[in-house]
Order: sequence, then C-alpha cells, then structure tokens
Amino acid sequence: MIHYIVMDLELNQDLPEQAPFRYEIIQIGAKKLDFDLNTIEIFNSLIKPAFSPVISPLVTELTGITADVLSSEKPFTDVFEAFTHLFDSDSVFCTWGMFDLKALYQMASFYQLKTDQLPSRYIDIQQYATAHFSLPSKAQIGLQHACERFEIATPYPFHNALYDAYYTTKILRRLDSSVLLSKKYDPTFQRTAERQAKQTIDFEQLFLQVEKMYERVLTEEEKGIIRLAYRMGRTRQFLR
Repeated sequence: MIHYIVMDLELNQDLPEQAPFRYEIIQIGAKKLDFDLNTIEIFNSLIKPAFSPVISPLVTELTGITADVLSSEKPFTDVFEAFTHLFDSDSVFCTWGMFDLKALYQMASFYQLKTDQLPSRYIDIQQYATAHFSLPSKAQIGLQHACERFEIATPYPFHNALYDAYYTTKILRRLDSSVLLSKKYDPTFQRTAERQAKQTIDFEQLFLQVEKMYERVLTEEEKGIIRLAYRMGRTRQFLR
C-alpha cells in the first residue's frame, strides 16, 4: 500500500565559503499519509548546524529559528536516521518543488548516509498546482499564493517546515489525484552540467551598479543582504 511522505525543509542559506555546499538543513517537517491522503504520522525536528554557528538574520526573520534555539538540537545524522523510520518500501515523497529533495540527498551523501533508505519516487506538488491554474511551467506558483488561490485557511506561519508540509498536504488533497504521477528520482542527474555551462553572477559589478544608481557606497552589511537575496531567490520558494 502506497504511503505519501509530504516533506518540507528549512535551510540556513548564508554559509562560509569553505562549506561543502551553499545551504544547510536546519529543520525537517513531514506528514505521512495513507493512500486516501489521511495523516497517519507526523515528523518534525530542528537540526543543530555543523558548518555555521551563525544563522542568517534573514532566515531568522522568515522562520523564527535562531542559533540559540538550534544549539541544543541533534545533528543532521541523528535526525536523518530518525526520519528514515517514517518510510517503507512503497513510500513516495511529495515536495513543493525539487529544491528540498536535492538538498536532502546532498547532505545525506556528504555524510555518507544510506540514501537508499529514502523513497526512490517523488511527486512535485508545485508542478501540478501550477498546471492546475494553467500558469506557465517556468513561473512555478509559490506555496502561499497557491493557498490563496485554493482559498485554504492559513492559521500557521509559512517558512516553518512542518507548517509548510501541512499546507502542501492541503493542496495535494485539492488536486485531481488521477493525474498525479510519481517519478523516479535520480540524485546524480545534473541538468546544468549536461545542458549548459554553469552561470555565475559578478557581484562586484552588481555592487558597482547599485552604488551608481543610489550615488553612495554600499556597506558590507548591504552587500551581504544582496548576496543572500540572490541565493534565496534561486530556490524559487518565493514565487507567486
């Protein structure tokens, strides 16, 4: 019998340059659903960061998560192990976009954890919600905007992994189940590496342009905010 694992992550997105990746998971929230989409189990855990004791101020503003809160939490390896107890051989991930799934596999692989314990198939709920409203596939609808369109009550704040999993579940229940097809997830597939050269942004030129527009020198704090805004924008989680 198929079980659906509706998962969401929160991430610290302003790591030191020497960190092995740009984002570090600081919360996993999930709801396990039966075939009829009834909730049968809930998972929610904060995670003590390993690569940066500092949580980005913008991340704290969005999530309410602070470094002090995380300092007494368990590390990712322990939380991952507990999380895998949620799965069985027929589990299917349901996520809002692909970014969280990629981040989970990336961190698990870095720690040499057994990713074969994770569900091998997934459903991108954001993709189906976007199609439901006949929006362009490249303009993926954001979670909050989708809740507004579906007229789903939002008593809990967004940008909390468990609450975002709750809202994703609500949207999943509004979609036509007959069109929802799971796909095999391949964590080794790298679209940018195979189809196009990797593109980077020249922040120094960007800073110069902003300084020219505002006729003043940017502070280091302002430059940091611009860098972080760019990185968070690339996750596409704020699209409406």
